[in-house]
Amino acid sequence: MSDSRDSLAYRQLVKPRLAESLATMGLDVIYHRAKGDYVYLRDQSGEEVEVLDVVGGNGSLLFGHNHPRVIADLREALADGMVVHAQLSIRREAGLLAETLVKVARRDSGIDEGFVVHFANSGAEAIECALKHAEVTRMSKLLAAWDALRPELEEVQRAARAGEISMPEGQLEHASIASKFGRVRSLEELAGRVLAHNQAQLTRRPIFVGLEHAFHGRLVASVQLTYAARPPYRNLGLNTRFLPLNDLDALEALKGELSREESLDLYGLKVEGGAVSLYKRSLSAVAGVLVEPIQGEAGVLEVSSEFGAALRRFCDEQGCPLILDEIQSGMGRTGRFFAASCIGLKGDYYVLGKSLGAGVAKITAVMFRASLYQQDFALHHSSTFAEDDLSCRAARTALEILEENGGATYRHIEATGRRLRAVFDRIHTSYPDLTKEVRGRGLFLALEFFPPLESGSPLLRTLAQFKLFGYLLSGYLLKTHRIRVAPTGSATNLLRFHPSIHLDDRAIESIDVALRRLCDILRHDDVFHLIFPLTNSTRPIPRTEVRDFRPARGASPKDGPAASPGLLGSQMSLEGFRKAEPSLADLTDQEVGAFLSRLLEIGRRVGSLQHRQV
Repeated sequence: MSDSRDSLAYRQLVKPRLAESLATMGLDVIYHRAKGDYVYLRDQSGEEVEVLDVVGGNGSLLFGHNHPRVIADLREALADGMVVHAQLSIRREAGLLAETLVKVARRDSGIDEGFVVHFANSGAEAIECALKHAEVTRMSKLLAAWDALRPELEEVQRAARAGEISMPEGQLEHASIASKFGRVRSLEELAGRVLAHNQAQLTRRPIFVGLEHAFHGRLVASVQLTYAARPPYRNLGLNTRFLPLNDLDALEALKGELSREESLDLYGLKVEGGAVSLYKRSLSAVAGVLVEPIQGEAGVLEVSSEFGAALRRFCDEQGCPLILDEIQSGMGRTGRFFAASCIGLKGDYYVLGKSLGAGVAKITAVMFRASLYQQDFALHHSSTFAEDDLSCRAARTALEILEENGGATYRHIEATGRRLRAVFDRIHTSYPDLTKEVRGRGLFLALEFFPPLESGSPLLRTLAQFKLFGYLLSGYLLKTHRIRVAPTGSATNLLRFHPSIHLDDRAIESIDVALRRLCDILRHDDVFHLIFPLTNSTRPIPRTEVRDFRPARGASPKDGPAASPGLLGSQMSLEGFRKAEPSLADLTDQEVGAFLSRLLEIGRRVGSLQHRQV
């Protein structure tokens, strides 16, 4: 399977480093078909194996793999000769999709006005569209204010040059003028400096506000607001401010900072009764606030209703849009069309994606409140593939599934999510020493584990230290229990669950059984059960019972080999690895060596990456 021609092509030509890392954790498999909540692979004997998929396309598979109704609609459309690409024309399917989206959005959000919809191909592209529109709006306000002040300033400058007006004796030395514009010798010079100052304000970079640990994409602008991915690219783009999630004090501090240091001030000169006075008009430098109502990549962290309300007030005060990134949390995944509606939060722009494509199409959307939409924006923002009729048809079918029967699918999502969460809650109660928290709502859930930094297993300690613990758990669950689940890139001690609307009681029970078995293994430090499936051994598992390998009472877990540089250090030998992990006694040297060699390669790469970090 892993040595097939297809696998080799991916390893060599697409993402070589990623493929090798997947192999170490047992995730290097090829799925050849999919249906509903299941994907299918071939085992080493060529037999088809069914795998429960709760990675769910990182949230893009709310309707499951290959929903039969979606597939039937698309087949019919293509058989009828649908025009997929017809740029510079009226796009019928895009219009019908927008009409449905606006109707659903108005109902769910409680916003009275309509929306204007722009379509895109990916979440990051949609975020870029929203950011661009926000900056166009900010600049239009700034230019309008500048255009209102400029004629008056130019007239004062002309009149002063002609000797028609002058400032009263001593007023040019007034402290407010000197502090802002320096010492000036004439009214004409002052008018010129004010004009230059105002002109300079047009070139100031906008400020965008986001949340720590947010994920909004990896394009040049969106990556500036993707907290963990930003550092290598921070010199490329946006002027950003990050707030800790649900930190009201930090938001108040930001308000003070903006008022003191980032105020965007334009000045005018007014002539009244032969006297000239200086006045100021202040505008906000904040172009927009970008928020995920539920931070998926951060570990399924929810914006609180209090913090959401404070952000709404902040945007109103700053005169900037609140941009709600519902790419992962929207489309009904929480039981509401918008996750923000769960806390009564109303946005100005809504960004949708992932499941909007019904699991088969790459389509995203930005919904702008009609009253805030810049009418000329569509003339200078476009995309070759956006608005294609096939993707729009798939999205329309997805919305029909959500909305039919009085919104029965939303209620089904809530009910199924409650049953799955109840499983996680019971596991958390049974294993409070291992599991830290259960988070999320609807079919957007996470089970977080404590990092095993005090475990008796040096392997578990080391993998936790290098943020690989969650991937080890994922490999075990895939290989042993045929459940496909994963951590996030930013929260590597949790498992994130994105099941589809097809999730049934059989699947939920299998998740329950697998997680309880996993917790028993972790509680007893019996890493044999985690490692054997990753050796690609063809023999039956040597033992099935979980044995207790915890340190003797009173002994420190770290009395054995240390975690750093530890098992990822290049000096670790096969003998040393076996001594560090006595639970591996039932494995052959070949099996241990196969896993250890891949583990050490990851260690070298992790060390290299850490060395290069700025």
